[in-house]
Amino acid sequence: MSKICEYEKLREQNIKEKQAMLDSIMAEFQDLRKEVNRSFPAKTRTRTPTRTYDEKDPTFHPGFYERRRNPPRTAAKRLSAVPTTNIVTRSRKSTSVASSPQSSPENSPSKLFVRFSFRKSLNMVNYSDEDISLEVYDDEEALPKVKPRVTERPNRPVAERQIIAAEDITEQDLARVADYVSEKQYDCNNGTTCHQCRQKTKDMKTICRSETCVGVRGQFCGPCLRNRYGEEVRSALKDPLWVCPACREICNCSFCRKKAGHAATGILTHLARERGFDNVKDFLEYVEK
Repeated sequence: MSKICEYEKLREQNIKEKQAMLDSIMAEFQDLRKEVNRSFPAKTRTRTPTRTYDEKDPTFHPGFYERRRNPPRTAAKRLSAVPTTNIVTRSRKSTSVASSPQSSPENSPSKLFVRFSFRKSLNMVNYSDEDISLEVYDDEEALPKVKPRVTERPNRPVAERQIIAAEDITEQDLARVADYVSEKQYDCNNGTTCHQCRQKTKDMKTICRSETCVGVRGQFCGPCLRNRYGEEVRSALKDPLWVCPACREICNCSFCRKKAGHAATGILTHLARERGFDNVKDFLEYVEK
């Protein structure tokens, strides 16, 4: 018991010493804090008073400080400034002035049609009575017909379609046919456009033998004709009776499908091959059944 009592006494003595040390440290910290606050007082945030304007001040302008708004409509003011001498009523048989004493409520029509006319070079500040005219018609059919403005466009020259006979196709023409997309060389000046992909390249494309085919509608490059329709360009060039898919009404490009009332297919080559078809045309025929 004596040992336990001595241990307890030593423990209580250590606790008192540590508490005294902690109290002295906190007292020093509080003194340091007060000294810092006296040396560097905190800045109080003051609110800027609202600016007031004196109407007696010669530089005061009330419209300058008002909230910005849209300009008011001046159509009513312009119509109120139109002189009554130019207001004319017209009918099929007679023409009379509205301010004439002969006009009465009994003779006035039940429905009036008004048309305004202003000169293009009219200045609304300084205008005369002759610049503005207001005509009132008592019959809708009596209104003069206004022709719609038609913009004249210059007629673009249409390039003639060159039809090369099948016997005139040479080996050099067949060698220019592109089997893959990587073999196509783009040329915006001297190239020809494919109807399917609409890319202007140098490679040889098909030639439609139909007499009703126009423009570049019968031109298909090698990859497009094989992937979209399952045909070869070399065989089409050697066939004197070959007709393009557009003339056969089986074209599945975005333009032709839109004309037929269908949506564009997008890139369906990979999906068609996954389903077991070697071209998009057969795949679409299978889906649309």
